Amino acid sequence: MPSRGYIAGKPVSRWEADSDNIDIEYKNLDKPVLQPKLSQCLAGRKGLVIKILLLLFMLFLGLIFGYVIQRNIHGTSNLAVSPSLHIKYLAVQQDYNPIIRNELQARVTHISNFEDSLQLLTKDVRLSGVGGTNRILIYVRDWWKNFNFDSLSIKNYSVQLVYPDYVAQDENHVAVKTSNNTLIFETWTNESNIHPDITPFSAFSASGDVQGDIVYCNYGRRSDYKWLSDQGITTEGAIHLIRYGKVHPSNKIRLAEEYGAKGVILYPDPKDYCNGQTNVSGSWWLQGDQVPSEHVRYWLTGDPSTPDYPALNGVPRVVPSGASKPNIPVYPISYNDAETLLHYLSGMDTLPDWQGSLNVSYKTGPGFTSFWKDYKVELNISNSFSFRDIHNVIAVLRGKYEKDHYVIVGAHIDAWGYGAVDAGTSFAVIMDLARTFSTQVGKGWKPRRTIIFALWDASKYGHIGAYEWVQEYEKQLSAGGVAYINIDSAIRGNYSFYAESNPLLYDVIYKAAMSINSTEPGHTNQSVYEVWKQRTARSSFSTTEPWINYLSGDQDHSPFMYRLGMSSVLAAFTYNMQAYPNLPTYPAHNTLQDTMNYVLDIDPNYSLHSSLVQILSDIVLQLADSAIIPINVTHYCHMMKQGLDSAKPVLKKYLSGNETDLLQSTISEFTKAALEFQSQIDSQNISDLTEFDVLQINNKLIRISRAFIYEGGLLHQGQYRNVLIAPHPENLNEEVIFPGLSETEIVDRTLLQRELVIVVIAIKRARDILMDDFGPDILDRDL
Repeated sequence: MPSRGYIAGKPVSRWEADSDNIDIEYKNLDKPVLQPKLSQCLAGRKGLVIKILLLLFMLFLGLIFGYVIQRNIHGTSNLAVSPSLHIKYLAVQQDYNPIIRNELQARVTHISNFEDSLQLLTKDVRLSGVGGTNRILIYVRDWWKNFNFDSLSIKNYSVQLVYPDYVAQDENHVAVKTSNNTLIFETWTNESNIHPDITPFSAFSASGDVQGDIVYCNYGRRSDYKWLSDQGITTEGAIHLIRYGKVHPSNKIRLAEEYGAKGVILYPDPKDYCNGQTNVSGSWWLQGDQVPSEHVRYWLTGDPSTPDYPALNGVPRVVPSGASKPNIPVYPISYNDAETLLHYLSGMDTLPDWQGSLNVSYKTGPGFTSFWKDYKVELNISNSFSFRDIHNVIAVLRGKYEKDHYVIVGAHIDAWGYGAVDAGTSFAVIMDLARTFSTQVGKGWKPRRTIIFALWDASKYGHIGAYEWVQEYEKQLSAGGVAYINIDSAIRGNYSFYAESNPLLYDVIYKAAMSINSTEPGHTNQSVYEVWKQRTARSSFSTTEPWINYLSGDQDHSPFMYRLGMSSVLAAFTYNMQAYPNLPTYPAHNTLQDTMNYVLDIDPNYSLHSSLVQILSDIVLQLADSAIIPINVTHYCHMMKQGLDSAKPVLKKYLSGNETDLLQSTISEFTKAALEFQSQIDSQNISDLTEFDVLQINNKLIRISRAFIYEGGLLHQGQYRNVLIAPHPENLNEEVIFPGLSETEIVDRTLLQRELVIVVIAIKRARDILMDDFGPDILDRDL
């Protein structure tokens, strides 16, 4: 066990999950009770009269007090501010304190903490369900038991996972064979030689042994398939060769099925993963023999056998729908192997943007040319589905004044390979973040709201650990969840700070990035915010703020954001994304190249780790301690305007102009209400408010994002419930505004009209929450 840097705190009972520590103080039980003359005065008829008069007097005072409260709470302001009730025991008891922030940030000095965490996570391959993550659980349990948490638990779920079938006669592979089955070429994976129990695979691919011709389909987007169709190239019955990038792998496979693929081969092209280079040995770029593994699930609902409820022991199981995962075999290969297949491919020349950076001509196929023309490709996949136990670690710091309002910080612990960047850097960051908050508690501080630290298992299989926990505690989280802070691939580059977020939390991120100086040589006199602003494009809603991306759909925030409507944020340090626009993420993602040395090349002295913990500590503190939750509702106005601009062409194409006008007018009404509400909040002095006031305001701020949750699910994507923002139906990596109004190949006019109504009603509900509006007031106030 590492022994450097960590600070011990209060011991906690082993799996205490839901209990509170309650101290009952008994005083003066051994002193005799005095019987003054008062008892004599209250005896007899005279005493009875006095008691009645006292009772009537108290009742009168109660009525007056109740009237004052009623009048102040239901005044003209939507914030229900009641300064006349500002008596000591109702005044705001706790608010964000920069001194606490400085203490938290000053505590992030133990570089050895990051080193210890990274060494632990990169020692072995940590595939969920096969024991690799259990050592992490024991390590975390032993550390966090000594932290000042109010409760610590390990949540277990029995879920359906998939692995390559290691006992199958033939391991998963792609081969080229003659008509008499003579082997000509077979994909080679050095990963098997390095670590025999890990071979690259596409999780949730179907098993199968198929043979056929190859057709090159570029990125596998609908536009790519339409181009092939326009050229008269048949994709039906072929094996599709598709490069990673632009859209999520699961969307590539789903479209390939739609266009008749027998199977799919995925590969990373050096144009996308190496900035067009092929001689990249020993560098940050992806090496030619590395193979990225990914899941290819169509529906993210947690455990496939319990799609809408937690996978607890003894619950009924269902057979996963064929629509939730591929029905064809899928396999990833390296770009070294892809080069061999593409070298002999026949067919037409492709478009310029179909050209990669391999030393081949990138023909379309189908079939081979030259002396390979009679050969066929074999794709042989044998995957095994089995039920395995997964484990989440949940630690709780209970809030002092808003115990049932939750700020959740999460990171996953599993990986396809060694996972140094993903998830080693994230694990190192959350461990130190938990330490610094625990130490603050040891000094007497308690958060205003409850803070939950969570480590998720089985994230790589479609965020199963996070989904199962959310499904188990859905009602509590839906009612009281303030925000989910996701830590994932925390240090993926050293060029700039980076954030993805729900727009409601933009101001929180900007403030936190302003709170510390950059550690980059030559910029130490500038804040992280200033460097970030200089190096990123303008934001989506302002010409003066740095860019914050919308969230990517394939992350652990998915159940919080798209199922519950809980605002979510991700913070990290990243590479120059503007210089490398084709790069899907850092090059070694989900390969065995992602080692501790890879991380040390990015952040050799752990300064970026330290900076990120300091930024996250302020984000958490703002959300957990601010008397009024620092949500800015006006940022939804900018988002809705963008969504309206995107939806207009679809609505005009399939519906009448009246529907577009309806959406536009509803957004205008919300915008007016949001600006008024935010103006009232910004003009408030906390010292003029009471705890009753801030509770009412905060309940509105929490409910505003819940207004967009539709239990019936989205058009095209029934697994998601957020009608305002969700993954694009044809790209899980891209978040889209008004997802049900997105352009897809098949649009049913009646369903589109129904989706529009759902969106309009949701926007109206959000407006009514802000305004406390239940309809026009017809009461005559002068009567």
